[in-house]
Amino acid sequence: MVSENEVRQKQEASSALREGQSCSIVTYEKSTLDAKFTAWNPDGSEVIVQELKTPAKLQMESAILRTPDILAMIFTAKS
Repeated sequence: MVSENEVRQKQEASSALREGQSCSIVTYEKSTLDAKFTAWNPDGSEVIVQELKTPAKLQMESAILRTPDILAMIFTAKS
């Protein structure tokens, strides 16, 4: 059985993702991209982000990233 605390933590995490939380994305090329998480493709194959910034200072209003190219996504806690 799932505890109330576990349910609450999952709900808070889902809520944070829906709110467009800032994140750093580490790629297989060992690059770190900064962006605002927008959504997952329903089949899990892609991540949709806004305000993408690359190490080469390239900025994009929105982007679709393939999940096989992503090693990790680190979400910034809201203060």
